[in-house]
Amino acid sequence: MTGTAPLELTRQPFLDDCLMGVWDAYCLIAQGVENITLQDIKAYTDLYDEHLSIWQIDAIMGLDRERQKEWQTQSQG
Repeated sequence: MTGTAPLELTRQPFLDDCLMGVWDAYCLIAQGVENITLQDIKAYTDLYDEHLSIWQIDAIMGLDRERQKEWQTQSQG
């Protein structure tokens, strides 16, 4: 331990509080799945008894699309 934050952590974008719930849901849903499906999101909402708005579902699906693009880019390079 050096006592200094890694460069990757210092470059993270700021996330507004209103988006933290979406990010937390995305991180939980994405664990162990190759790509997120609507069934995965439904299972999450049922398990955690949490209601997600349409924009939140769209955001989770969008985050996963970007993750898939990044994986494809890394595997080709």
